[in-house]
Amino acid sequence: MFYKMIENACNRWYASPECTVTAIIDYIELKGMMRDAQIAAIKTYLFLKVSCASKPLIDLFSEGKFNTLDLDSAEISNTVRKYLEQNAVAALF
Repeated sequence: MFYKMIENACNRWYASPECTVTAIIDYIELKGMMRDAQIAAIKTYLFLKVSCASKPLIDLFSEGKFNTLDLDSAEISNTVRKYLEQNAVAALF
């Protein structure tokens, strides 16, 4: 579950114009000397180091770095919305 959330955030970052490691990954893929799993691991590592500033995962989850849900547009009660925002569990919802 957590892996998929991090992977999705990584893929969104990698496809965005603010990604600074596209050339490195393209070079690695061009050389063809690594397996797909190794390239995916390098992408994830660079995402966590560059885009997430090497913060611990607990901080990233608390900040909502991996959230794809817009709590304001979700059909949930205000009590649930406040709970999700205050306890940093929106990514798990």
